[in-house]
Amino acid sequence: EMLAGSPPFYDPSPFEIYRKILSGIVKYPRHFDVKAVNLLEHLLTADIGGRFGHLDMMGHIFFDFVDWRKLGEQRIKPPWRPRLEDPRDAGQFEAVPDDKALDGYDDCEPITLKLNKVFVGAF
Repeated sequence: EMLAGSPPFYDPSPFEIYRKILSGIVKYPRHFDVKAVNLLEHLLTADIGGRFGHLDMMGHIFFDFVDWRKLGEQRIKPPWRPRLEDPRDAGQFEAVPDDKALDGYDDCEPITLKLNKVFVGAF
């Protein structure tokens, strides 16, 4: 999402999002670097055992430029820091009225037990 500007399985319908996830088919923008595509393929795989964990990600060529030790010690200067009025300032995020927060989920069919089994243990 941070590379393309939208999630890999985006659809206005939550049920279609589930369907796209289960299909496992992802269309990557043509401008994506091969390193990025390779990393995403390892992150978006349905096979939990084959999916990258954090150590796999840290060792991936896409992140070769990152000094993980300095990052962990918070010694890397961020390229941009938002100005905050106070620690709870959420001004950098789009406001979503409470009555719109769940738009699109009202007409969603309940997920079946069979379909839900695909997601069990994934997190």
